[in-house]
Amino acid sequence: MPVERKKRTIEIITIFKLIEHEPKRILDLGCGSGEITNVLREHGYNIIGLDVSPSNCEAAKNRYPQCDFRYYDGLNLPFEENFFDTVVLNDVFEHISYEHMDKLIENIKEIVKPGGLIYISATNRYELIEPHTLIPFITWFPRKFWNIIDKMFNRTGRYRINEIYPYTFRRLKHFCKRHDLKYEDFTYIYVYHKFSDLEYIGSRALRFLAHLLKKVKLLSLFYHLAYKFSVILFICRVKK
Repeated sequence: MPVERKKRTIEIITIFKLIEHEPKRILDLGCGSGEITNVLREHGYNIIGLDVSPSNCEAAKNRYPQCDFRYYDGLNLPFEENFFDTVVLNDVFEHISYEHMDKLIENIKEIVKPGGLIYISATNRYELIEPHTLIPFITWFPRKFWNIIDKMFNRTGRYRINEIYPYTFRRLKHFCKRHDLKYEDFTYIYVYHKFSDLEYIGSRALRFLAHLLKKVKLLSLFYHLAYKFSVILFICRVKK
């Protein structure tokens, strides 16, 4: 399993414990290749993994046959009202257009019990290196310039920047308020894990900088700056 996915699962479980939340039924929406779904199942949680990619679902089923993975069309969530008390949206927000995300979150609220929890991690627009294209500072520019920069510097080929929809702290807070979600910011958990094991920092350049600052005893300063540029992690409660 990729180290990042394992760490992310630890973060999810840590937050459950911090807020004294004991999920009875979890939906891992956008489960990808199923690593997080599987680890949460191994920790005793009743969980279903759902994804819009048939190939992802097939790969997840082959890798973790003991898990329940399902495909859906990206629009209609195939569950009854109030079916889950917890939904995990890990690295999902940035792959869905802002307009579609507004529609999807309303559908998610329908299948979550009153007072249920939605875990959201989203790409921060002000991350120093955009994590999908690996282009530094690209999303710091106005969006109309992104495609131009992407064509010049994108060497990964896996994602194009016009497929990415990053968030700022302000934008995600407004999103939660607009959809009547009570939110709490747990980004510090993500940042703490990065700094408890510097090898968890994905970017080689940032990892080198963190090691350098640690040597000169300035790592705590970098920690506070990293929070501003980190993946954003919110826990939301559904009000009905």
